[in-house]
Amino acid sequence: MEPVNTGDQPGKGFDGDNTIAFRKKEIQEALLEFITRNFMVERSDIKLDLSMIDEGIIDSFGLVEIVTFMESAFDMEVADDDMNRDNFGSVLKIVDYIHRQTDTDIPIRAVT
Repeated sequence: MEPVNTGDQPGKGFDGDNTIAFRKKEIQEALLEFITRNFMVERSDIKLDLSMIDEGIIDSFGLVEIVTFMESAFDMEVADDDMNRDNFGSVLKIVDYIHRQTDTDIPIRAVT
C-alpha cells in the first residue's frame, strides 16, 4: 500500500494553498497542545490572534519554554533577533514564523 500523500511532494496530493493550510494546522495543533499541557490553560482561553503575554497566559520565562519546544519539535533554531512581537505576538504569528523557518517536509516531533 502506498503512503497517503499530504501534499508535501510537488504535483501530488493537495495544491500549494491547501498544503500550506494543512501544515500550519499541524503546527498550530502541536503548539496549542504544548501550551495547554505546560501552562495549565484551556484551549478556549487562548485567543489565537492576541498576545499570550498580554493575556496573562505566559510570562517571559514561558516564552523561553515555547522557544525551546519549537526548536526541539520543529528541528529549528530561533535567533535572538527573531524574538519580537512580529514573530511571537500571538499563536498565529508563532505558527507563521515556524512555517517560514521550516521546510514543509520536516515531520513534527512529539515532545513530552
